[in-house]
Amino acid sequence: MELRDRIERLLNSFGQDAQIYQEILFETEKMEARWGEPPRFASGASEPAHEKNATRTDEQEADDVEALLAWRQERLQDISRRREDSEADRQAIREELGVEELDAAAIRRVSPELVEPWQSMIAEMKKIDELIRGGDEMLIKKVNMEIEYMKLEMHRVQNIKKSRKVYQPLNRDEALFVDKNR
Repeated sequence: MELRDRIERLLNSFGQDAQIYQEILFETEKMEARWGEPPRFASGASEPAHEKNATRTDEQEADDVEALLAWRQERLQDISRRREDSEADRQAIREELGVEELDAAAIRRVSPELVEPWQSMIAEMKKIDELIRGGDEMLIKKVNMEIEYMKLEMHRVQNIKKSRKVYQPLNRDEALFVDKNR
């Protein structure tokens, strides 16, 4: 296979990856809008956050987070599989050009007209990477908040159970309360 064809296949693969990343960003934006977070991405959700938040329960939000994370993991696995498939093309290009890293200078040696699409794709992928990292931070923050809430709720329930046990009479016919402070 010709080097130019391999580079075009890599660009096509990057384009598909970028599209998946855009989908991930859009879905993350929709989730943020439900939580009342300001959108970071241009194609952000159109639903007002305060309207969605008013009718959602913590359990529904937790289910939504789980669904988003599962969907996102599937999409990232698609990207990983595609990268594994395209690694042979990258390796063949590097070997034939005698370079360790595939960059604009190496692409220029094969086809000068592919340098601009290559550079724009790399720039777009860097931009998307930054946005996804911001979304990851938001998801981690939300999951940690949910974990803390669940811990507090668990302690509250445990304390209620302890209190009920202390004040519950052993025998239903008689109950005794001892106040050690007096």
